[in-house]
Amino acid sequence: MGQTFAARTYAQLAAITADLPAGLTIAEPPQVARVQGEPRIPRPGRVLAVATAVCAGIWLVAFSLPASGPDHDSPGGVALAGTATFFYLMLLLMAGTPILADWLNKHW
Repeated sequence: MGQTFAARTYAQLAAITADLPAGLTIAEPPQVARVQGEPRIPRPGRVLAVATAVCAGIWLVAFSLPASGPDHDSPGGVALAGTATFFYLMLLLMAGTPILADWLNKHW
């Protein structure tokens, strides 16, 4: 480093840096350290997006079922929509917790 800073001409720098490779190198991004035993969901944003689309589709199917009850609703549709919503909320809780924890670790 001292020789590099002391160099006054390009020829002096060329002599110092002659053994360095000529091409550019690409820096590797640092790998995120994972806590032992902590389960990780690959790409929780994608998991939530797919789960939201599936839940919305199930609700559309539940609304399109023929009405046959006294309240003009389908018992099967109500059960289907309720079950889908329950599982969606559980998945939202499981996938959203690591996202929230990562956000809190970055901002606090």
